This record gives sequence, C-alpha cells and structure tokens, in this order.
Amino acid sequence: MSDLPRLHASSTRLILGLRDGLERLEATEHGLRPGDPSILAKDLQVKLAELQRISRELDSSWRMALVRQQTAKHDVWKRKVDQVAEDTFSLVCLYKSER
Repeated sequence: MSDLPRLHASSTRLILGLRDGLERLEATEHGLRPGDPSILAKDLQVKLAELQRISRELDSSWRMALVRQQTAKHDVWKRKVDQVAEDTFSLVCLYKSER
C-alpha cells in the first residue's frame, strides 16, 4: 500500500511538469521564448518515458494491493490509477502531435 501514494505523488509531479514543459516547448518553437527546442524536447522525452514507467508500476501496485485491501479503498485508488493512465496517454499524444 505504501507504494501507491508515493507512485501517485511522483506521477502527479511529472504530469504537471510535462504540461508546463509542453507549453514552454510550444512557446520556444514559435519564437515567443528563448531557448533550444531540441533540448527541451529531449528533456520531455525522458520525463514522458519516466511517467509511462511509473504509470505501469502504479497500475501493477494497485492490482497487487487489490488482493490485500478493503473494498472501500479499491474504488478510490482505481480512480487515481485510471486518471494517471489517462493523463499519460493524453500527454503522449500531445507530445507526438508537437513533433
């Protein structure tokens, strides 16, 4: 159970950072902000890969905890895990459309 809150917190931080990074990348590509878009893009790729890894790990941990936990907690964590998976998918699609 202790892995779930830690993984969820990590994924939430990454999601927020990726959203901000995508906005910075778009602004840099359109000349609204100084910087090298290729460096930003590589950084986003690394963070996106980390988010995908954590999302898979979160789902796996949730499934293992499902067997050991009370039913009331299942629904709460299932919603959190699903939200991370949806955000991850959305960010992957958004990143690919920027490239």
